[in-house]
Amino acid sequence: LLNEIYQSLLASGRCDGSGGLSPATVRGIHLIIHKALQDAHDVGLIPSNPASKAKPPRPRAQRIELPYWTSPEIRRFLELCEGHRLEAAYRLLVVTGARRGEIAGLQWRDVDFITERISIHQSLLSGEGETYLSSPKTYRARSVDIDRETLVMLRSHQRRQGLEKISSRTWTDSGFIFTRPDGSPIDPRTLTATFKWLIRKSDLRDVRLHSLRHSSATLSIQAGVPIPVVAQRLGHSTPQTTLEIYSHVVSTAGRDAAARVASAVLNGDAGSSSR
Repeated sequence: LLNEIYQSLLASGRCDGSGGLSPATVRGIHLIIHKALQDAHDVGLIPSNPASKAKPPRPRAQRIELPYWTSPEIRRFLELCEGHRLEAAYRLLVVTGARRGEIAGLQWRDVDFITERISIHQSLLSGEGETYLSSPKTYRARSVDIDRETLVMLRSHQRRQGLEKISSRTWTDSGFIFTRPDGSPIDPRTLTATFKWLIRKSDLRDVRLHSLRHSSATLSIQAGVPIPVVAQRLGHSTPQTTLEIYSHVVSTAGRDAAARVASAVLNGDAGSSSR
């Protein structure tokens, strides 16, 4: 019953262009209410989240080509990061496509060096002079496979953090991977400020930190990574969301794939495979 009542409230927003709220506005209101009700459920104030099964209106599709760096630009940026105490953070942003808060919210318990993956189940956000933990943007935890070179970098970062712990007189054992020199959680805005400082010293195109996420997604799609895999790594609710955001990339990748498909089908140039 609560779910039905909540769904009717969303519908009352009249997001059909007839003078009511826009789909994006109604969806934004839904996200805020969903988070508040989920927090109430988590602490036992209500038996369930009535917003969980509601279907907010989908925002109108906007075909905006998001800025991204090419592979050479990504490599150049990672070269600039070499030796910096946040080098591993930027490496993770690039190879996972995760959001800034998701990387800032990672703790060592979220890294599995055996299975070579990380678990993203929380996001560290900042506001009004303080940081706080929240659930991921789509409220879904996810596991993301990590390449071995990145894992080696994380091990190196772990050793560096151990040295900082030894030399600090006021160390806070927060468990976070990326911290201040005293061990307390890093402010996510530090990742942005340091990013701007790094690229200001180079000839790289000036882009936002969030563009690393778009770069990861775009280059992955262009490389032929299946859309469902890209969607899962990015934390999108469905592959359809990924298709809508990166439709221009998908169409270009499809054209590039035409010659490869023809060669594979007509000439058998698909590489050796077991049957």
